[in-house]
Amino acid sequence: VQREIVRILDSFQELDDALTAEIEMRERQFASYRDELLEERLQKMCPEGVEYQHFDEVCTLKARVGWQRLTKKEHLPSGDYMLVTGTDFTDAHSIDYSTCVYVDKARYDMDENIQLRDGDVLITKDGTLGKVAFVDGLPMPATLNGGVFVVRAMGDRLEQRFIMHFLLSHGFTAAVESQHTGSTIKHLTQAIFSKIKIPVPPIEVQREVVRILDSFQEHIDAVMDERDARRKQFEYYRDKLLSFPEKGV
Repeated sequence: VQREIVRILDSFQELDDALTAEIEMRERQFASYRDELLEERLQKMCPEGVEYQHFDEVCTLKARVGWQRLTKKEHLPSGDYMLVTGTDFTDAHSIDYSTCVYVDKARYDMDENIQLRDGDVLITKDGTLGKVAFVDGLPMPATLNGGVFVVRAMGDRLEQRFIMHFLLSHGFTAAVESQHTGSTIKHLTQAIFSKIKIPVPPIEVQREVVRILDSFQEHIDAVMDERDARRKQFEYYRDKLLSFPEKGV
């Protein structure tokens, strides 16, 4: 009986390992393809050349400033105003609203520049640098904790999801590192961020880039969803298989 239980549960674990390996392989492929698309192929898609602009010329970069800092005591377990932090970002570059805490109305109203709306692009600037999330499907009013920038295009020259994909690229990471000498960067400051350049190809080219990269991400998300479903099955069957009635009961 033990061996049969082990065989069944091991088969679930082997499937999980296979799906995890596939996700890691696809993510490496995606990163390589994204970098190629946003560099070499972007130039080919724009025979007249690609314009580059500093971030502060084409985007607003906003974050919770020092005097607005929140303490842990101000984090509420429920409420009408959600607080988004970098720990709520998912591997699929979205936000897991179920993990968010809440703040009171006064803290939400404190700065309208960091009141979130669908379509915003977020990037962590402290701790784990460069985690990126796209805001979509906000369930209620939400604001940002410290440590995260909200990036919004000025005018109609940039697509928000094009910005998101660029922030995930090696080109952006390399640009951040090039602004710093000595020890590893621990903070992405507004001074550094604002002077990094982002490509600004024609809007129809941006939309095609977004279409291609979003499609690639959807394939990865589908495998992640399958792995999550299999893990829930594994937990269910493990609990069932290992629940033995005691003799004499």
